[in-house]
Amino acid sequence: MDRNHISSNSWGYDACRALASSGRRKLRQRQLQGCPFAATAATGTSPCSASQCAGASWTSPPSTCETVISAYCQNPYNYDADGECASWTHLWMTCAYTHLPWEIKRVLQRGVLEGRSGRGIVYVFSAGNGNAGGMNVNFEIYLHSRFTITVGATDKLGLHSYYSTTGSSLFITAPGGDITQHSNNWYVAKAGGGCAEQGQGTSYSCPVVSGVVALMLEANPLLTYRDVQGILAATTSRNDPTSPLWTTNAAGFIHNIRYGFGMVDAGAAVAAALSWTNWGIERRILASSSQQLTVPHDGSTLSTNVTVGAQSQAWAIEWIEIFLNLDHSSRGDLQLELTSPSGTHSVLTPGPRPETSNPPVEGCSAAADTCATKNDGVCDNPLDCECDYDDCLAANWVGANGQPSLYLPRFNWKMTSVRSWGESPGKARSPARGRAQITEIGIGGASTGTGTGSATPREPSAEMQDFNSRL
Repeated sequence: MDRNHISSNSWGYDACRALASSGRRKLRQRQLQGCPFAATAATGTSPCSASQCAGASWTSPPSTCETVISAYCQNPYNYDADGECASWTHLWMTCAYTHLPWEIKRVLQRGVLEGRSGRGIVYVFSAGNGNAGGMNVNFEIYLHSRFTITVGATDKLGLHSYYSTTGSSLFITAPGGDITQHSNNWYVAKAGGGCAEQGQGTSYSCPVVSGVVALMLEANPLLTYRDVQGILAATTSRNDPTSPLWTTNAAGFIHNIRYGFGMVDAGAAVAAALSWTNWGIERRILASSSQQLTVPHDGSTLSTNVTVGAQSQAWAIEWIEIFLNLDHSSRGDLQLELTSPSGTHSVLTPGPRPETSNPPVEGCSAAADTCATKNDGVCDNPLDCECDYDDCLAANWVGANGQPSLYLPRFNWKMTSVRSWGESPGKARSPARGRAQITEIGIGGASTGTGTGSATPREPSAEMQDFNSRL
């Protein structure tokens, strides 16, 4: 634990996979008056100009036209350039959104709390190369954890690599190569001397950030894993400045779902590390809603407010974690959005995606508590127990070791966002409000579902039933 300072991970689990030819293709019906695709394709021919789609109903195109659409959108360059393709992934993909099981979360938490003599191992993960398949960082288990730094990729000009997965919890970006318009791959040392063209991918951008973290820790070994995250978020540069996807939150941090906080800047990060004052302790702030709400199936919007109560000390958000208890036959049809009290907007899941699983509810409650030492006055989560609900509730979800516990509400869907990083929703002793907006993208055939939600902050962090914040 003390010898491993940085864990660099260029692997992951793809939540979306190719649909077998015999698979069930979900019918999605939207009232479209004309061809919704770009008139000019990035590669090949647009479906708007294809003979198979001539005179077709775009609300329910014939199979011959669907074949053209599928071939067009499966081309990663067309998918990246034409946003309409995201609404047709059901023709060739199937998804199953996942989150980390308790045992793996416990391992990661032990690493960040006990590694490097209590300063924490810095976990860095590649964002993945699934953009053309409709992937999102909130779909993959390791990529939307507050314990990890997720890295996207750009080409040599700092523009989005067509394959690089996007999302509201993407943390940072670095060069990863792109063989399209701005042709370039990573070059590495070749056996026998010289250099060789190696390839492209977020597997190449991830170790760039890991290397920068190594330089930061060499400059200042006393940084905690959260301080490393804070420095990286504060020292990036705004690559691709004309992108319309940039937003600036109330704390002045920039974020782009394609680039996270921006391009890593090694010089600025190391300089900041040399003079950095370590952050205070991490706090968990819980906010929840127990309303039983019916999700509409006609494309309309369902909104609910989650109120963060008064706090005795001022705090700033790091991560926001959203835990949702949703009973729905086609949750991939939903677009879930979160709006902070300051107005910062996060698209947690973009929808529509071909995801029809309805996993069982899990998490912690008094009824679900199986801890052998429950109700003994000591919060044993996460040292010995997965839950220990009553004891940890009384301890405000602080474990016996003085660290935040692995509190998990009753949920079956988890998402995160870093887009409100640094925001202070209210002054000390003042309540703050956050609004989570749940939207189902209008399509036929999807059944109505019900759900409840919650939210929390931790030293810059948040969930819809558990925020993470710092004092």
